[in-house]
Amino acid sequence: MSAFLEQFEKLKLFNYQELIKLDEIAVQNKMAGALRAAAIKHLRTGKGVVAQSFRGEYIASGLDSSYEPFLDKQAKSGVWGTYIEATALAEMTGCTLVVTPVKDGAAQDPICLYRADNPNAPVIKLFNSNNTHWYVNSKTQGDGNCLFNAFAQAFQQEAKQESATKNVVPAKEKTVVSATSVATAPVSSLRTVQNLKAENSVPAKEKVVVAAAVPTTPKKVTTPLSKAKAGMFHHTDDLQAKAATQQKAINAAIQKHQTAAELQKELEDSVTQERLRLQKLPLRERKLVKQQIEGDYKLALKLALEEVESAPVLNSSNKKALSRRSPMR
Repeated sequence: MSAFLEQFEKLKLFNYQELIKLDEIAVQNKMAGALRAAAIKHLRTGKGVVAQSFRGEYIASGLDSSYEPFLDKQAKSGVWGTYIEATALAEMTGCTLVVTPVKDGAAQDPICLYRADNPNAPVIKLFNSNNTHWYVNSKTQGDGNCLFNAFAQAFQQEAKQESATKNVVPAKEKTVVSATSVATAPVSSLRTVQNLKAENSVPAKEKVVVAAAVPTTPKKVTTPLSKAKAGMFHHTDDLQAKAATQQKAINAAIQKHQTAAELQKELEDSVTQERLRLQKLPLRERKLVKQQIEGDYKLALKLALEEVESAPVLNSSNKKALSRRSPMR
């Protein structure tokens, strides 16, 4: 079992063998709520650099639990999921996360939000349309839980791919018998020693030499393509070219981003230096710096909550519109 599937099983969210049997809508309905709860739990108690940074553990002055109101709000079903929960899910499952913003239907440059330490870790690829809808494809439901629906789809795709790879049985190799292999081949698969002796006693003229059939290459018959077929091939070529360009951009985004271990070391070094600096300050200045640091942290949480508040309120009409939105323009 791969590291991804082992981690997925360890989280005790779902059995991956059950997961791969569901259709895309069913897997969203089944997994979204559990993924939301798991992300909130990880942010509250997880040991990874994302979770610890969220809780302010790399802030030199320390921090109170001012993040709890944010977690309480984000734990509710139907509340817009932010990049904070997205990176938490990536860290929790050991996946690299890349998001492609989509503005007015046009895909922008992809952004790596989390880079796993394992270079062979699965890469979760999501789209974010105008900060109103996270999705993998047109089947991602826009029901307020779209971030977690999209992750459910992505995890299912990865589980299916790894399961298929694991269950592939290589085709049996064809046995080619050459003249030089006669001496070492099993007796049951070749002529017996007696037959060989009998054959060697036949005069040369009477021996029948059977040559291996040499397949002839049939002449290629070319027929002019209809305009419809030609257009179809050109369209396929365009899609493949776009996919290749997108993948190249994703790879570049990942390479630019620090791994989780690199980020953790940087933060640890930074907090150590900051603590030493604070110790040298007079008590009054130290309090002022602490207040400024806490103010910056709370502002970041406030901005995240404003993102949540600005997300569209879903009703019966725009739910359908969002759930039908196509990821490729």
